[in-house]
Amino acid sequence: MKWQLPRGLTKRFIFLGLWIFLLPMTLIFTLAIFLSQQTLESQSDRQTFEAAKSLSNQTRQVFNHQIDVLETFVLDYRNDQNLQRLSERAAEHSLREPLFSELAFYDQNGEPDITDELRTNVDAITEKVFEESVWRRSSFVKSKTVENGHVSVFISVPVQEEDHAAIQGALIGKVNSSYLYHLIQSSTIGSEGRNLLVTTDGVVFTDTLGNRFRNEYLQDEAFFSLLDRGKMGSWRGDFLNESQVLGYMPVDRLPFYAITTQPKSQASAPISTLQRVLSSGWMLLFIAGIILLGISAKWIVNPVRKLTDQAMNYAEGESWHLKVLEEKDEIRTLTKAMRYMAEDLQEKERFLQRILESFPYGVISTDSDGLITSVNREGAELFNEKRQNFIGKPIEAIPSKGLSRHVRTLCQKLKPLSKISEEFSFINYEQQKLIIKVSSTPLLNENREIIGVLTTFWNHTEYRKLEQHLQRSEHLAAIGQMTAGLAHEVKNPLGTIQMAGDVIEAEIDEIRHKYQLNTPGVVMIGEASSDIQEESKRLNELVTRFLKMSRPHKGEETSINIGQLIEEVSKLVSHQMKRADIECIVHQQEENLTVVGDRNQLFQAFLNLSLNALEAMKEKENGMLSITVSRVRGSVKISFHDNGTGIPSGKIKRIFNPFFSTKQEGTGLGLAITHDLINEHKGSIEVESEVGKGSEFIVRLPLQKVR
Repeated sequence: MKWQLPRGLTKRFIFLGLWIFLLPMTLIFTLAIFLSQQTLESQSDRQTFEAAKSLSNQTRQVFNHQIDVLETFVLDYRNDQNLQRLSERAAEHSLREPLFSELAFYDQNGEPDITDELRTNVDAITEKVFEESVWRRSSFVKSKTVENGHVSVFISVPVQEEDHAAIQGALIGKVNSSYLYHLIQSSTIGSEGRNLLVTTDGVVFTDTLGNRFRNEYLQDEAFFSLLDRGKMGSWRGDFLNESQVLGYMPVDRLPFYAITTQPKSQASAPISTLQRVLSSGWMLLFIAGIILLGISAKWIVNPVRKLTDQAMNYAEGESWHLKVLEEKDEIRTLTKAMRYMAEDLQEKERFLQRILESFPYGVISTDSDGLITSVNREGAELFNEKRQNFIGKPIEAIPSKGLSRHVRTLCQKLKPLSKISEEFSFINYEQQKLIIKVSSTPLLNENREIIGVLTTFWNHTEYRKLEQHLQRSEHLAAIGQMTAGLAHEVKNPLGTIQMAGDVIEAEIDEIRHKYQLNTPGVVMIGEASSDIQEESKRLNELVTRFLKMSRPHKGEETSINIGQLIEEVSKLVSHQMKRADIECIVHQQEENLTVVGDRNQLFQAFLNLSLNALEAMKEKENGMLSITVSRVRGSVKISFHDNGTGIPSGKIKRIFNPFFSTKQEGTGLGLAITHDLINEHKGSIEVESEVGKGSEFIVRLPLQKVR
């Protein structure tokens, strides 16, 4: 048995099993049974009292409602002074309202206005109620007990010309106990509970056992002294020869006590059930504990021993050079080995974290539910947020909606997925539009099961701009080659055509004046000569613009005040804007913003953008061109915003390409030249547009460095 019961661990285990598990378990179960009994008894008492309270409120509402109805009859009498109508309404209400077994109008002499067939043998009691009405002069409910022990309850409402005046009579109704018997059935507790309405004299007026205890006297009951003092609450003891749990409460402003009872056997049923369940549970756990102690060496001690040996092997191997000495106690040996293991794992974790932090791209990982588990420094800086603001939150916390939708879609896929790459646009905290390149791959555990998504993302904007710039450069290179040939092949013949056109036009004018010829043929020749001249000029202008694109543009560089330059451009186009009913507004958020460059070229670039906006708003009513100049970190931002026709999304990526134009008469070179001029000044130009709402061209140029 020595191999099964190691010396150190076995002693501790037996001590823990006997003195820390079984003994406290017994104390806990004993305390649980006692506290649960107290709690359930308290809940039973509170439930019984709440039922009595509900019965009291229900009874008060019924009587108050009837008093309000009868007082309404009296108010109507004050208006019409018709006692006969009042008496008839009382008789009708007596037949319609089941609460009353009898209701009538009694005149000043106490005589009822009812037929002899409806008279009962309670005249003496009714007379006392009427006499009380004479001196009370207000509505009240009264219970009367006769010598034979029978109790009757009356509602009396005085009939007066005005409040507190002498009465002209009274509406007196006798309450039907059978109706109240049915009314209080709804608030009984359980199948054996009962409700009673007891008068202040201690006589049962009605109960839920078919009026079995009606007219019974309760003065001798032990709890009645509490009722007599106007108390409310719950009580346990013998009531009507049975062991009961009882709730009691006076009915406000009425001569009743509301009493709710239930047998102790019914109230204690949950307590008995809980005691049986807890006792059975304690017995099962006690037996299980004894069995567990008997087989603990096989199930617990041996695995711990093996774990200790494995931990020592791990600690003595791999990267450790410190030898772990075996202690006399297995727990101490395991503790020392685990400490070395934890330190080694922490060092490896720090090394992996340093690799992740040094990664030049943003990295974010999520679990299978889309909750962010980690973000590296590069990723947090790209979104200008702290990493703590992302950890543990849904992927939708990432500012890029495209990236969050991309990851959420992958998290919702149940089947294995491969590496997926996409691009998304993103507006950063500086309001710059960036292109985010995203590459995602499934995050697998050691069993090759998907436990999340690993996503790498980076700013792809410069690469995209470089690609577009290379594409445009290829176009421009082709144009350069083509324009060189055009300059040689077209320029000379074009000059000859222009000279020939001049000769023809001069000869035709001379012939026309010399011979006074105005025939259609002569006029047609003159018009054809003019057409030749105009088309030759337009072709010459086109060739000249080709040559501009193929030659170095930049001239002498100077310091340029962008605000002043924009004002000059605005003044130049203001006349054309006014003719087209277009308003041009310049906003300078900061003055004296200067850049270094060729003033003429930048003037031409800004003029092209202004004229381009003018063309887009010619068909627009109330056109508006807003030019805004502002500082954004180390650059100046010039925004040209118009409310023109806008550019379709399918064409917006091609508007800076040579020969592409959205206008039928355009050459497609204006924006291409503008883009080339801005690039030569180490700047950038972007466009955002929506069809029907307008376009915004954003130019960024580096500010002049202050020496």
